Amino acid sequence: MKPFFTRIITLALAVLFASVTSVFPQDGILSKPRSEKLLNDLPVYIWSQAESDTVTVRLRIHRGAAYDPVDKAGTFALLGDILFPEEEIRDYFREDLGGDLTVEVTYDYVEVTATARSEEFLTVLETLAPALINTEITKETTEKLIASRLEKLEVEEPGGRSAVVKAASKRLYGSFPYGRPVEGTKESLANIDFGDLIYVRERFLTADNATLTIKGNVRSDYAYLAARRLLGSWNKSGSNIPATFKLPESPETETLNIYTEGEVAYRAAAVAEGYKRSDASYYAAEIFSKILAARMKKRLEAVTDASAKVVHHGFLIRGVFELTSEDLSTAATVPGNESAVAARRLFKEILNDPVSSIEMESAKASYFAEFSRQGPDELRMDIDTFQLADPADELARIRDLKLSEVQSVRNALISKEPVEVVIISRPPVSIDVPEDPKDPS
Repeated sequence: MKPFFTRIITLALAVLFASVTSVFPQDGILSKPRSEKLLNDLPVYIWSQAESDTVTVRLRIHRGAAYDPVDKAGTFALLGDILFPEEEIRDYFREDLGGDLTVEVTYDYVEVTATARSEEFLTVLETLAPALINTEITKETTEKLIASRLEKLEVEEPGGRSAVVKAASKRLYGSFPYGRPVEGTKESLANIDFGDLIYVRERFLTADNATLTIKGNVRSDYAYLAARRLLGSWNKSGSNIPATFKLPESPETETLNIYTEGEVAYRAAAVAEGYKRSDASYYAAEIFSKILAARMKKRLEAVTDASAKVVHHGFLIRGVFELTSEDLSTAATVPGNESAVAARRLFKEILNDPVSSIEMESAKASYFAEFSRQGPDELRMDIDTFQLADPADELARIRDLKLSEVQSVRNALISKEPVEVVIISRPPVSIDVPEDPKDPS
């Protein structure tokens, strides 16, 4: 592309980015909440939105599966299950309250999100409070939930994209928390009993390790009084829970090939160390992952039966760049044939070129728009979990990001040898056994 047109396009993208960053609605990401703290140290943030006909209540516990006990991956996932173990409660939210109830468990937190019609706000809080304050954990319920999770693992595709990512993460991190799947494994779930859930409940499910947000058509005084009455008796731990983990050893970088039976497929993952959520280079890494994704899409336009994805995950303690690829052509599964989407090779190819100003402005505008679309309550949760700056400062970090910062992330990534795992699936081979004429059957 000629330099003149390059400058024109860059300028146009810069103007577009400026227009995106200049205006935010009053109920948007920068809207200020009423901020309170209960006597048990539970922070409460309330956004009153008179024009809304719904209310959203979020309760986040600021520790997650990274704190699963050793050899018991899946403990926090089960804790999330046991908060609302019966499907009927979710049906009640959907059918009677006009909303929904979900529990999300990640490496870094457990979050309950409840939505309903605005007039049902008190019902929502009255439903959530006892589940959090008096979480009932019994041997029978624990065994039932473990059995349910084991059933889900049984039906998981052994050669699927999820399986290859788990294998690559384990190879990169080993016994470090991010090398263990959040949902656990068949082996780790078998090691868990109800005593383990009681332990994590007592240590982590406490008021001073949580944040409550309320957003919707509800008066702030009413919402605060309801939160104080219903959650004010929630115990606090009174002690800080430090993140103390043995750092992972240097991973093996030789490609690990895994063969499974199933529909013909070649799936690969290449992973490399990234940036934790609070790192100064986190946003540069997020934007660079978008640039890599765009390069990957262009790279595979002419390749049939193939797809690939590039993402960056920033966790509390570490971060990871993750490239996953898939090739459904028969030739890809023939021994000795390198797939067109071999993950490590693709990773290195899309890293070759320096980041251009056009790529930078396009990815930055796209990321800023996505970031700004999240609710103020969602960002507030991340601020508390990852100990970030206030919303305006976080937006400024993205807005003021320089091309040189993204180039630095690229240079650092080039210096790392990604870990690659390949899973090749082929149909089971049937062996025809000649009939024995003497066999009476």
